[in-house]
Amino acid sequence: MAPGAFFFFKSPRAWRGRGLWGGELWLDRRQRDFFDSDGKVYGYVKSESWTGKFQWLYPVGSVDESGGWQAGFQAQLLQENPSSFVLKPDYSGTSNKLPANLQTNEKPGYGVMAAPMVAYDDLSVDGLNYSGQKSKFSVGATSSHAGAGRFAEAEFYSFSHLPGDINLAGRVFAASTSEETVGAIYYLGGFDSIRGLPDGIHYGNNILYGNFEARFMTAKWPYAHLQSALFVDSGSAWMRGGKFSDGRETSFGGGIRIAIPQIYRFVIRIDYGMSLGSTKSRGLSIGLNQFFQPYKLVF
Repeated sequence: MAPGAFFFFKSPRAWRGRGLWGGELWLDRRQRDFFDSDGKVYGYVKSESWTGKFQWLYPVGSVDESGGWQAGFQAQLLQENPSSFVLKPDYSGTSNKLPANLQTNEKPGYGVMAAPMVAYDDLSVDGLNYSGQKSKFSVGATSSHAGAGRFAEAEFYSFSHLPGDINLAGRVFAASTSEETVGAIYYLGGFDSIRGLPDGIHYGNNILYGNFEARFMTAKWPYAHLQSALFVDSGSAWMRGGKFSDGRETSFGGGIRIAIPQIYRFVIRIDYGMSLGSTKSRGLSIGLNQFFQPYKLVF
């Protein structure tokens, strides 16, 4: 696919560190692969869309400097170009079309999402180490070329900074939507849910997954800090009417994080994961920031 683009503006520690506001603009070009029962790609959908997002969270009640409850809203506007399913030319299996429970758009489409949000933020950051909790809950409505709908999302982070520069980190993410379009549902695997699995190995308008990491400070040099990590990821994505067990996967692995202390929160992350579930695979992911970075504005 051609390169995409991303622009953001935000104040993640607004109102003396007790709130947040910000926005994003995405030009997203990507290919969504679909897999048969043997884990082989048999077809794909190429998509291109513009997405604008905004989030605003204000402190609620009496809070101290370490954090507290917040309330606000999030909104999203999507413009999507036409897309269609393409059968992979060299595929020799029996699957030959887009799953019947999914939809593509034959003409330019749109989507609008709005939702109130409640969050709790009691995080503190010390270099590569985190401590405290952060959570986010939202329930809202959607409107698109496919019709009106609803969605709900919940995300929880927990961090413990132990003696010996050991950092335990955990995340749980759960979401559900009534949408059934390729661009609106949830996908399991790839970079940000279950590492070591192909991106989109399972999909659905329901998703639930968790991640656990044990991070160990390995070395500190004047211009670089090195942290090692061991992880376990597990979760599932499934369509309405299905079951959690339909798309369940688990993986484990390890990685490193390289931080340059002179550059504010600049972290290079390299992880290698291996699947333990029904899909036997392994893979490498390289990106910026910790695997789950609760200061990212993603919704």
